[in-house]
Amino acid sequence: MCRILNLPPEIVVWVFESLDNIDDALHLARCCKYAFSVFDATSVRLKIFRSIISHASQHQHDLELNQAVHMHGHFSSEFYSTPSIPGNAVRRRWHLNMLEPLEYGKDIPEEVVWDIVSRWHGMRLLFAIYLDKAINEAYVNSTFSYTSGVNRPDTTEASASEGDMPKPSQIPGSCANGTIPEDRKGGYERFYKALTAQWVAIEKLWRVRSQVWPNAQKFDDAFDSTLRQWTNNPARPIREKLDIVEIVDFIWGFAGRKAFHVSDVPSWLEGEDDLVRDQYIDQNESEVGDWGFFVRSVIQFLRPPQIIQLVLSSWYPSSWNYDRPGFLRHLGLFDTWDGVLVDDQDSPMSDNWVPLDIVDDDVGNSFAHMDNSKEVERRWEKYREVLWPKEIKGKLFLQTTAEREILCKISESS
Repeated sequence: MCRILNLPPEIVVWVFESLDNIDDALHLARCCKYAFSVFDATSVRLKIFRSIISHASQHQHDLELNQAVHMHGHFSSEFYSTPSIPGNAVRRRWHLNMLEPLEYGKDIPEEVVWDIVSRWHGMRLLFAIYLDKAINEAYVNSTFSYTSGVNRPDTTEASASEGDMPKPSQIPGSCANGTIPEDRKGGYERFYKALTAQWVAIEKLWRVRSQVWPNAQKFDDAFDSTLRQWTNNPARPIREKLDIVEIVDFIWGFAGRKAFHVSDVPSWLEGEDDLVRDQYIDQNESEVGDWGFFVRSVIQFLRPPQIIQLVLSSWYPSSWNYDRPGFLRHLGLFDTWDGVLVDDQDSPMSDNWVPLDIVDDDVGNSFAHMDNSKEVERRWEKYREVLWPKEIKGKLFLQTTAEREILCKISESS
């Protein structure tokens, strides 16, 4: 501490900038009055946070995500505010103006820095929910919708028969000083990186579905390219792929699913035209069957902030009063799933249904270079189905198991 007191402000700022975690910067700022006085100026905080965001691994997806989030926000405000959704001409001009990727380098704009800092703090709520003892126990014991059985009636019945997600045993996010304890800091970094990676994937899926395309072939090509980003990322370490699998299981497959009650499906579609209602309410299907299809559809569009909203509204319904069909419309659920085609003589061939647990395939594709790749992929599927619920589910972000050890366990599965 004495050494910090003897350093000039410029060196203290450099020390702050060399950190790789926003929470570490906040901890250092609180260590003494001198450090805080250096940190306290808005321009200095901005410089420090910009440096951390530009080089910290957990923020790898934030810049792309920020652009995607703003694009969806602007588009939904302009076009999803009423049931009438615009067609080719207006939508095409809008997309052309918004699709250019932004290259910031290290000079990240101020508003983007504060967006990312806010997201880093806001998504901590989901991590706190993941860690909460009562919720974690409910998650671990919940129906395990592994890919091979996600659409089976018995799996849907089991999911529907579960109770509501319990309220947390303590106030979510009530960590000391609003930061993550030191022993869980690495877990939150991985959690956040996986969450933002999947969030980007959700945004890309919405974008390819809602964009204007010259013809069906162009849509198919773009959709297939987008889907490969879910299922085949050769440069992504297998540890990060496993983190994404757990994120999808918990955030979308558990928290997102729990927000929708079986008997509530009609209320989410109230006021929509018959074409929309008939997509999700089949007179020849059971109530549970309709619910299962509805939930599997909606979670393809859910973003983490909306999942937080749904979770909080399920715990405190009297405090939340919002337009349910408007909520789904804002997500893009009622928009086209096949793109808007200028030349609509042919229909797209792509299967635009994307079960979120298709991210499992990304892990399997990590073994494609091996001589016995098919056998290892089979063992991964077995591990995922049998051992994952016992060894990994609900624990992954608290474990520091080396990637090599995980690979050994997968390869030893039979």
